[in-house]
Amino acid sequence: MAVVPVYDGPLDWLVHLLDKDPTHIQKCSRTFWISLLSQHFKILKWQGIFRILLPNHYYIHMPTHVCRYFTSAILIVGQSPASVQH
Repeated sequence: MAVVPVYDGPLDWLVHLLDKDPTHIQKCSRTFWISLLSQHFKILKWQGIFRILLPNHYYIHMPTHVCRYFTSAILIVGQSPASVQH
């Protein structure tokens, strides 16, 4: 499982402006992350995550499948090819 911020939604300009997390080195699209992980894992599902900033830099994360193309983060669930049962 991977959770990453994405920078290709309708509010990506706002995400870039507000995202001050120094660990967010790769600021890529959801297509980039899904493609990269699918080279090494079988993608079982992916969904969007709405992030709501609270005081003291805490976040509430709200997963969504319906709005996954509009969120500022995504969650990708994959399975290692070695663990796939044939």
